[in-house]
Amino acid sequence: MINKSKPQRYISFGKKLFVSYMALLIIPIFVIGYYSYTSSIKSFKEKTRSTIHGTLSQIRDNIDYKMDAIKNISDDLYFDQTMQDILSTYEEDYFSYDNMSHYLSPKLTNIVNSAISDIWVNLYIDNSNVPEIFFNRGNEINPLSAGKDFEIMHKERLEAQEWYRNFNYPDEVYGQTLVWSQVDKDTDFGNVSLLRRLINFNNSNKEIGFIRIITRISDLFKSVDYKKITETSSLVILNENGKKIYYSSPEGEFNVQNSHSDDYLIIEEELSGLNWKLLAYIPQSFFQENADKVRNVIFIVCIINLLILIMVGALFSRYFTRRVTKIIMTANYFREGDFYKRIHFKSRDEFSEIGDAFNDMGKNIEALIQNLYVSNLQKKEAELESLQAQINPHFLYNTLSSISQLAKFGELQKLQKTVLGLAKFYRLSLNEGRIFTTVDKEIEHAKTYVGLQKVKYEDHLQVLYDIDPQVLQYKTIKLILQPFIENALQHAWFGDQINIRITVQLVDENIVFRIIDDGVGISREILEQILDLNGVQIGYGIRNVDMRVKLQFGEEYGVALFSRRGIGTSVSISIPISRD
Repeated sequence: MINKSKPQRYISFGKKLFVSYMALLIIPIFVIGYYSYTSSIKSFKEKTRSTIHGTLSQIRDNIDYKMDAIKNISDDLYFDQTMQDILSTYEEDYFSYDNMSHYLSPKLTNIVNSAISDIWVNLYIDNSNVPEIFFNRGNEINPLSAGKDFEIMHKERLEAQEWYRNFNYPDEVYGQTLVWSQVDKDTDFGNVSLLRRLINFNNSNKEIGFIRIITRISDLFKSVDYKKITETSSLVILNENGKKIYYSSPEGEFNVQNSHSDDYLIIEEELSGLNWKLLAYIPQSFFQENADKVRNVIFIVCIINLLILIMVGALFSRYFTRRVTKIIMTANYFREGDFYKRIHFKSRDEFSEIGDAFNDMGKNIEALIQNLYVSNLQKKEAELESLQAQINPHFLYNTLSSISQLAKFGELQKLQKTVLGLAKFYRLSLNEGRIFTTVDKEIEHAKTYVGLQKVKYEDHLQVLYDIDPQVLQYKTIKLILQPFIENALQHAWFGDQINIRITVQLVDENIVFRIIDDGVGISREILEQILDLNGVQIGYGIRNVDMRVKLQFGEEYGVALFSRRGIGTSVSISIPISRD
């Protein structure tokens, strides 16, 4: 193994003088660059703050426009003298129904249909003679889920609601008093309501009803879009209690409590009529990105100047030191294990002599490494072929013994089937002299062996196969399944019946063969002896396969055993996937 030690770093005397000279140039450039950098950042922050203030003002004006549109709807009801007269007159049922069908209902229909967004108008009236129009939908359904509509209900329904009883409504000022608030289920549904009394001006400003216009917060604040500020900013609307009721953020959920002024530039705008605040959170990283751009420009300008000076000095230094540098570089390549690097000098002098010596040394070391590699490879292949050859004679001895018994007892049909199976078995075993075969042929080889044993054991032997079709064309070394099947038939019988299951699966870029039997199992002591390479030499077939796999693929692959007495044995053989 080549020891790739890290080369020692040093600074030559000429470079030290050069660095001292460059320091005198760098200091004034750094001072000027730093001053330019800080001035640019300060100017950028001031300009950004001014721009964002203007954008927030536009967003606020858009919100005011939508609020005014809903307020105008309430004004249409508030200042309607005809509606005041109808609601203040206690007529018989027919006249009340006629007023409802010919005036109130058409008016409210026109109002909701003319709205620029979905609204729901609830008109609560004191006059119990006027018939009601409402939907029996329950409190758990958002009224705006059905779109635009209205309801007319008697005021006692409103007075029965807890939010109205607890609501602190301000004193009435003609034409001005109204309240925007989230009441009842508005918070749950993402709505906000405009609340306003309905007054009869001709009767000492007597309250004759109550108006509630519901609209979606998302419709009211549709213009609140963080992209209008920056791609990384967040816009948040807080109510009078400082609670977040709406936000627009690239991060999805935005946590106001965790957003400190150290991390964000915070700009605030008041929303008139709501006593709410519109806040913009611009992350300091936004300014940092622009600061980085300015810094990079200044840095590039400084670097260009320095590079010009460095190039002038480097030309002289390179002229005298390039040959020494080439030799040092080649020596470092050799130290890192790259012996293919060569040195070539045009002139014939001491440097060319050193170069020739380096080249000869590289060729010699390269030849030694190649010879050692080939030698180890040949040794490994010889060991693998030796282990491979040890399996076939063992099986051949057992099979010829079975053929002898069949001939002795005159079972010619079984004899013929056994001989044909043996021929196929050895054709697959020989594999034209190749150590490697495909998983498909290895399974066919195992099935041939099982067929030979079925002649002997008949229905007392049952073998099931579970093969993943994906693994069939991958490469494996031959004769890794048959030894374990043979081992089970020799040692695992528990009664007059044995069942064997053979699976081949693709597991984490590895191919895993499993041979599972329900035989007598292996005791813990025997299992430990099999797995102990330095112990008693038992489990020959198991060790043979394990050694062949490790020789070919490495120590991380091979055979694993699990067994319990009276339960059975499970053998796992893992190899890497390969098509070559």
